[in-house]
Amino acid sequence: LCKPPCPNKQPRQIQEWNKPPEDCLKINCDGAFSAEQMTGGWGFVVRDHQGDICGSGAGRLRYVASATQAEAEACAAALVAASNWGMTNIQVELDCQVLVKALKGTEADRAPEGLLFREIRQFARLNFSTVSFSFAPRACNKLAHALAAYGACHEASGETWSGDLPDDGAIRLASVLAEPV
Repeated sequence: LCKPPCPNKQPRQIQEWNKPPEDCLKINCDGAFSAEQMTGGWGFVVRDHQGDICGSGAGRLRYVASATQAEAEACAAALVAASNWGMTNIQVELDCQVLVKALKGTEADRAPEGLLFREIRQFARLNFSTVSFSFAPRACNKLAHALAAYGACHEASGETWSGDLPDDGAIRLASVLAEPV
């Protein structure tokens, strides 16, 4: 038997990546984690106010204790690359609410990943004029997710690409699917 639609239920909104303000760059980063192998990967993409890619990166994590650690390692790698490229005003979007909360406060500093949280906050304070951390659902983080999967499957511990993406079909497809609003 079919149930009639619920009259109070709102239609599901499609969530998409949103452009940053004109004076800012947005970094989306993601971590990949294999609990069976205790390995993972990281990936990130930096885009400007028009949605154009300014840089990206991906790498393999040879030992990872948790998904949160993989996410934090991705964030750290993205911040180091952005600093090396001379970027100063950034927004960092993550699809891990635990990490966003840990980077906005000190409550999680006693967690197993606490030292990494503190290092990320300190690096951000010392290397950027403005930085913010916010949550974005995975639907808004497709390209960073694809880069993290790419990193997890490759031997390199980390590679960055200033101004573009690696020449990989899966990454290019994810880029098309992640067109900005």
